[in-house]
Amino acid sequence: MKTRRMAGRLLLALGVLAAGALVSADLPGDGVSGALRPFYSQRLTWTDCTDVYPMEQEDVNPRVRCAWVKVPVDYGNPGGATADIYVQRYAAGTGDRLGSLFLNFGGPGVSGTEVYLDRDSSHARLANRYDLVSFDPRGTGANKTPECPGGEELDRFVSDDLDGAGWARRTRSFAQKCRLDSDLALPYLGSVNAARDLDVIRAVLGERKTNYLGYSYGGALGAVYASLFPQRVGRMVLDGGYDPTIPVAEQARTLNAAVRRAYAQYIDDCVSRSCPLGATPAAVRRNIDGLLARLEREPLDVKGRRVTRKRAEDAIFAAFYSPEDRWPLSRALADARAGRGEGLLKLADGLYGYVDGEFTTELASRIAITCADTTARPTAREVEEAVDQAAPLEFFPIEADCLDWPEPATPPLTRVGAPGLPPILVVATTGDPVTPWAWGKDLAAKLGPASLLTYQGEGHTAYGANPCVNRAVDGFLLEGGLPAAATCAAGARS
Repeated sequence: MKTRRMAGRLLLALGVLAAGALVSADLPGDGVSGALRPFYSQRLTWTDCTDVYPMEQEDVNPRVRCAWVKVPVDYGNPGGATADIYVQRYAAGTGDRLGSLFLNFGGPGVSGTEVYLDRDSSHARLANRYDLVSFDPRGTGANKTPECPGGEELDRFVSDDLDGAGWARRTRSFAQKCRLDSDLALPYLGSVNAARDLDVIRAVLGERKTNYLGYSYGGALGAVYASLFPQRVGRMVLDGGYDPTIPVAEQARTLNAAVRRAYAQYIDDCVSRSCPLGATPAAVRRNIDGLLARLEREPLDVKGRRVTRKRAEDAIFAAFYSPEDRWPLSRALADARAGRGEGLLKLADGLYGYVDGEFTTELASRIAITCADTTARPTAREVEEAVDQAAPLEFFPIEADCLDWPEPATPPLTRVGAPGLPPILVVATTGDPVTPWAWGKDLAAKLGPASLLTYQGEGHTAYGANPCVNRAVDGFLLEGGLPAAATCAAGARS
């Protein structure tokens, strides 16, 4: 990269820094009338999901069914164009059914149905009593998605080491090419429209309330839904959630501090395990810094793809998502010092949806949703200054990816929270460098009677990774009782 500026580009990899600019509009009350009524009363045609996910008949799960839900492109003009949202439902098991539990696994830009098809046993208790329902938010997955640069051009976009001027030129080019194919869809891909789509899905599934489990961006989306439809909120858990209306500059300060702590913790952990990068924290830092500087001058080649400084910094950040990835990161950095970049490339690819030799639409969708969620459109000068002043592993304090974005956002939602909300459970992890604990604390305070459950551990989100958190979340979603304890320690069993 340019020595210091690189890591700020991780903004691109997360999409969590979409500042307080979410769509606000008149909302239907308990009784929906007028042009919105057909959407709320539509009947669905369920399939075995092979229309989108081809599979052998013996692999089809009879409990899994999929359908397309029709929604207005613009809720301000429900009589206009429509869009189709792909929904997947995993029928409840043998327990007493509690209704539907809506899931969102994060993003923005991530398909909900692709993740769900690859589900593991982490939701087994919930699946016994709930229909687990996931959907592709507009602009993602099986739905119509933005058509932006891909292939080798996108690979350069996420890997090139650029100074501020180069970053601005590249971002402008990316935005202009997205406009050529996707301008009709871009203004309507924001999170508030996704939340309103969720309410339509709730209604057509026959649910009076929205029971919801959201991770990371899914937690932010749940907060948006709760703010718009407080009367429709059932049992809601937001794990690693945050308030998306906080300005990006403020978010960046908190996030950068969390990343610095995670980096220091990673180095200490490495040294405690016979680190292949050095015997002391100072030696590890010195060797990593030396590797990054060398990659800036001489990128490694991996089957025609380059492992640049930026790619290595992305790999470092990617490994912070899960403690299990930190030792593989150490091995990958050591291999790179010896001239082998495969490990770093594999870690970095996970941030950008690079699967089986090609990019999914995840990155383009992430940028499009982020820029639909904010009215900010920085100037080239502002982007250049932010990039040139950023330190390694640091996020930009502006919406840099929205430079010259071709479509404006709609008017913002100015605050999270609403009168009349029922108790909501917010889960936050003290060592989470992606959605820091402070964000969860702030979100719980703004959601009225919300309860904050703190997981004293490392990694991004906690449900499914800690038995104590699992017990608390399952108890709330299955029985309705908020956890008696406010803290779960790493490794705690109760």
